[in-house]
Amino acid sequence: MEEPRHLRLIAWVQGRPRTAAAAFVAVLVVSIAGALGLETHLLRSDFLPVGASTTAFRSPGQLYGEDATEATLSPDDEQAILDAFDVSERLIVYVASDDSLWLPALRSHFDDLIENIGRLDGVRAVRTSRELAQYSAPNPSDGGLATFLTPSEMAMIAERLSERSINAAASRLVGKNTGIDEEQTPFPDSDPLGVAAVLQSALHRLVGSPPIRTVDGFIVSRDGQISFVLIDLAMRPGDVGATRDVVRAITSLASKTEDDLQASFPGSGYSVGVVGRPASYLAASETLAGDIRRTGAAALIVVTALLVGIFRRLRTPLLILASVLFGVCTALGVAAVIWGSISTMALIFVGAVVGLGVDFGLHVAVNYNRAGFDLLPLDRARRAVARTGRAIIFCCLTSGVAFASLATMSYPVTRQVATLAVVGLVCVAAAALVVLPAGLSASADDRSFTRSERSFVLSVPVRGTWLWWILPVAALLALPRVVFEPHPWSLAVRGNPKTMEMEQLRMRVGAAFSPVLLVSVGGTANEAVARDREALALLRPGWQRAGVVAVESPSAWSPPVEQRDAVEAALLEGKDIFARDAFIARFDRVLADNPLAGSVLTAAYRDTIASFLPQYPISPGRSGRSSVFDLPDAGDELPDGVVSVTSGYAAVSLLYLRDFPWAEGTIARVVDTCDKSGACRTGRSMLAGSAVVSSMHATVLVADLRRALILSAALVGVLLMLQARSVRLAVAALVPVCCGLAATIVLMGVARIELNMLTLSVYPLIIGLGIDDGIHIVEQFRRGETREDILHRTGPALIATTATSVAAFACLGLAEFAGVQEMGFLAAAGLAVSMLAALHLLPALLRLVPGEPQRPSGG
Repeated sequence: MEEPRHLRLIAWVQGRPRTAAAAFVAVLVVSIAGALGLETHLLRSDFLPVGASTTAFRSPGQLYGEDATEATLSPDDEQAILDAFDVSERLIVYVASDDSLWLPALRSHFDDLIENIGRLDGVRAVRTSRELAQYSAPNPSDGGLATFLTPSEMAMIAERLSERSINAAASRLVGKNTGIDEEQTPFPDSDPLGVAAVLQSALHRLVGSPPIRTVDGFIVSRDGQISFVLIDLAMRPGDVGATRDVVRAITSLASKTEDDLQASFPGSGYSVGVVGRPASYLAASETLAGDIRRTGAAALIVVTALLVGIFRRLRTPLLILASVLFGVCTALGVAAVIWGSISTMALIFVGAVVGLGVDFGLHVAVNYNRAGFDLLPLDRARRAVARTGRAIIFCCLTSGVAFASLATMSYPVTRQVATLAVVGLVCVAAAALVVLPAGLSASADDRSFTRSERSFVLSVPVRGTWLWWILPVAALLALPRVVFEPHPWSLAVRGNPKTMEMEQLRMRVGAAFSPVLLVSVGGTANEAVARDREALALLRPGWQRAGVVAVESPSAWSPPVEQRDAVEAALLEGKDIFARDAFIARFDRVLADNPLAGSVLTAAYRDTIASFLPQYPISPGRSGRSSVFDLPDAGDELPDGVVSVTSGYAAVSLLYLRDFPWAEGTIARVVDTCDKSGACRTGRSMLAGSAVVSSMHATVLVADLRRALILSAALVGVLLMLQARSVRLAVAALVPVCCGLAATIVLMGVARIELNMLTLSVYPLIIGLGIDDGIHIVEQFRRGETREDILHRTGPALIATTATSVAAFACLGLAEFAGVQEMGFLAAAGLAVSMLAALHLLPALLRLVPGEPQRPSGG
């Protein structure tokens, strides 16, 4: 019979040790170079279904799986709207104090901070509400301030802009008693005419934001202890490097501002922080990177120490680790060529490749030592590979298809995991079957594992297998206590200090800072705004149930139809009051009569008020409009929140929620309210944004998991039947893995560990590593060996391989990320139970298989 190819390859490698060693080192160096060039990242897009960027617009019908009633936006339009308005990746820079902030004292520091942030590349806008507080009308219509004032407020503003009110303010400033009510001018130092009181009350009414208020142009909490600005980033979420750079730059500026405040106001307790989704992801990425470095180094040290203790020498462990390094570096090098940057979460799964690589190497090394010291090294290597090679190949195939099934899921991170695992497994298996035997045959003899074989066989009991029935019963009882949490937010909160800081700020302020988009489409700009107003009116009664606490809407700056006539009439009749030039003349005349009031009645203050006053003449029908409030159908004059799209125009409102949009159930409440109110049922208005896409995360994840599990189970079953050539043997090989999985379910129910993206990853790890034990035992049984033979020859190797894997995963307990700790705990426990079942339960089950060998242990 012709000798197998891998055995001939071993002979060829042994006959040319220098050439083989040079080739191996060359491939390893190239792979390491590629691995070192691989960047890691932690992106929200890695945990979103592929293609989500073009399906971010959802009506309630679409969210509930029904047919869309009307397709109004093209994918290009959707992406353009997301680029312009989706501020999910918003940063929040805040100043906090134990007491109420004194903003005049902070003003210069805050102004410098905002100016420096605005200069950074990657910052699209810095939102302080200063534009609104300084009364510049967001609507470019000739109506000016009238766009967001009621008729009564118009009359109040007209009275305060009169020459009498200006005279009264000037007289009060120079110490004369004018009898003016102080409530008319609540901000005498910054707004002596009292215009701010009216405009800010109108602003609060329009945006509906009771938890926050604007003071001197800045957004502050209701208790006045936190002042913050919102930073909208210009780059897309996928731009890893740019996002990281701008977050670090803003964090550095905030830290410098905090140092300046503490130097200027010693003992004040001022603190400056930066929070937001990008800051959370950067912190999580750095934490996970540190965890991987720390736990990886610990695992390497522990596994090496165990291998040295097993073999009582260093050469064999180094050869095993070299074969593992070859597979890992090759997988990472391939990833560098394909992607250039991979998710940090995917990198964790390299641990599965390391564990299986050590397992393969241990089986080859142990069987090499047992092959007989009277044989030549090449014959020993051939016998070791002949005895364990077929099982290693099937372990590689079954684990490979289990991981390859993850490629059918919709998430980029799972596809990266599948690629890394499959490439790594193939490479470590090839190295274990070819390079390792050649290396062992070139080294001195190793007589480990020869002293305790008989005692080990005697220590494994034959009876008591009925106790294993307790495990599936306990798993069924614990299953209802396992909480399925598909959203990664709860995991991020527990393990991410920046996320917890953002949650604390959200709870103190009473609102989240990442809005949901409500997009209304119309043939004209006026029609789009009207539909926006209609949708918001339908939603408004359910705002409390939906958790909406604030709204920024283009329709808020245009009066409803029933109010337009009265406001327009007041505007047109009050030309002498509202005319910009007339007001400037009145202001200058009063200031000339009262020069001492010039310290507050400054030219800058005059120009600020004049900036929102309209330029006359104003007349209905100007520029083809039927009203001064009608919007032009021209992009250059469109107000904020209205954009031109292929089918006409889109009005975009920002809905600010009380709870974080990515938390479980938050978007579901908004969608349910939108559905019941009918706001989006017409197909003319729809919800949009990355938070809306994430709300479908649970549905997509469950469907993907079901598909991947069915596919992997079918493929693994077929491979096991091909290996064992028996359905009963194939089922028996799966028993240890099933016991390990059942043990993890029991632990999750008892310890209240939730089933999330990290703990879900334990199951392919246990399948990939745990099925190794069953395959090796079934393979030896199929070759005609008895229970004593199997335990005598394979048992020590199984214990050694499991010990190294359990020790490596136990090192994850050193991680700071809570989910990584839980993952290591579950994986270690599941693998330990899988080994115990393979050594105790599986041999007992094999006795029930017809045709079990009955020859004595020494046969």
